[in-house]
Amino acid sequence: MHIMKIFQFFKKDNMLFGVAMGVLLPLICYGIFSYLADIFEAKHNGTPIMQKSTIQVVSVVLNVLTFRIYMINLKFDKTGKGILLATFVYAILFFITNKDALFGL
Repeated sequence: MHIMKIFQFFKKDNMLFGVAMGVLLPLICYGIFSYLADIFEAKHNGTPIMQKSTIQVVSVVLNVLTFRIYMINLKFDKTGKGILLATFVYAILFFITNKDALFGL
């Protein structure tokens, strides 16, 4: 019964809800992936499994999957647009924060 309430919570066609999801999902994923990478690094004599920039990209790419579900499967255009907006903001921030490594500036 409670699981159905959780699913109903995510069935909203609202742009603000989409922005919130688009912002929170990558943050949560980044935290989880960073934690797992740190555990792996600690167990393998300091050998990093992934660079921080790779973890950032993987976390944001998960928004694309969420975007697809809301736009194609559920036909919730407003929520999808909110997710897309957050994804674009994250992409811009990624290029700004990693410009030295990407462009050698």
